[in-house]
Amino acid sequence: MSQQNFLDESDIDTLINLLLLSQQSRTREALCLSIGINPKQLSFLRHTSDSDFFLLLIRYLNDIGDKEALCKLCCKELEPIFNKGTYSLFLNGIAVKLNCNQQFRKNHPNNKQRNSPLSSSVSSVTANPFNQLAKLVTGGIIFLIIGLGGFKLYSTLTTSKPSPEKPTVITLSPNITLPSPKFSLENSTVSSSNPSPTQPSPKPSPENSISTPSISSTPEISDRFIVRQDGRVYTKEVSGNWRQIGGFFPPGSPVSAVARKPGIIDLFVVGNNKKVYTSYSIDGGSNWSGINDDWQQIGGEFPPGAPVSAVARKPEIIDLFVVGYDGRVYTSWWTEKVNKWSGIDHWLPIAGEFPPGTPVSAVARNPGRLDLFVNDEDGRVYTSYFVEGVSQQWSNWQVVP
Repeated sequence: MSQQNFLDESDIDTLINLLLLSQQSRTREALCLSIGINPKQLSFLRHTSDSDFFLLLIRYLNDIGDKEALCKLCCKELEPIFNKGTYSLFLNGIAVKLNCNQQFRKNHPNNKQRNSPLSSSVSSVTANPFNQLAKLVTGGIIFLIIGLGGFKLYSTLTTSKPSPEKPTVITLSPNITLPSPKFSLENSTVSSSNPSPTQPSPKPSPENSISTPSISSTPEISDRFIVRQDGRVYTKEVSGNWRQIGGFFPPGSPVSAVARKPGIIDLFVVGNNKKVYTSYSIDGGSNWSGINDDWQQIGGEFPPGAPVSAVARKPEIIDLFVVGYDGRVYTSWWTEKVNKWSGIDHWLPIAGEFPPGTPVSAVARNPGRLDLFVNDEDGRVYTSYFVEGVSQQWSNWQVVP
């Protein structure tokens, strides 16, 4: 096989999200055998999360240049499930890049089954027009009746106005960000009706998403942020409509938001490649730096979808906190003067021994002090603090009495 990388990081993220969304019931071994890979050759087959397994599998195939296996993954495993709407557009783009859409779709059994009854009737009429004419006319009448019935049902549904449940919204002060609860793919469902590629995407419903706390960048504005099942980040003001602001992350990932100055909002999410990403707005949320999937990657190595705690103890300083795979709390910071994230090269560990991805609550009681709180598996809350100008180091973790 040629040593050529066919997919970039965006393509890999897309495939990971679709594999997670597909909720395949087959085992990892069966998936590998289906795409022509010997599962015994994979050292990461066991003891990895689903997202990590998919990430390592796709990177492995990409690194060894196994285009055939990648094509089977796209066209044999995913394309029959996501065969229309925006998901289909993503897969089509990858299939074209791999030059495999014709090779594997031509003889795919699922595609053969997609021949419509009308096309079968037409072919039969062509072969024996007199004997099949009555069947074709009857079929047309049946389609007409079904269509009229569907229109009536649609009219009834659209004219009724059910009162939706109001989701709980947590409003935070500009200097405090509380991480959302851990997200579980077992509680996430995929909509049975994918949006048409020629129509605008439907407005996201909070009832079908993992809600996150809101942030007030000014006294008049309060914004909410969610990652929907399509992996995109959406935002809305309290009285506005949901709109997409880019990104491609594990569905349901918590989005952390902080307002360091009036009208300035910074967002943070851990992506499928375990890196932390950020996007910002300097006009109160009207425009976002990551709107065209241009979220900035700021380093790290954390569980995909892990909550990022963000706090602005000063208008020109932002501090981030995440629990890593080794159980330690890691931090990265940004200052307006330097205008660069410290964690791009190396996130600083603050010790600790907690479950990976555990939420960290951070609060700045004054511009020179930060306090962290973590609820451990033993049911006790642990805390650590930092005082600027005293020791420049974080205190040892202690149990809150």
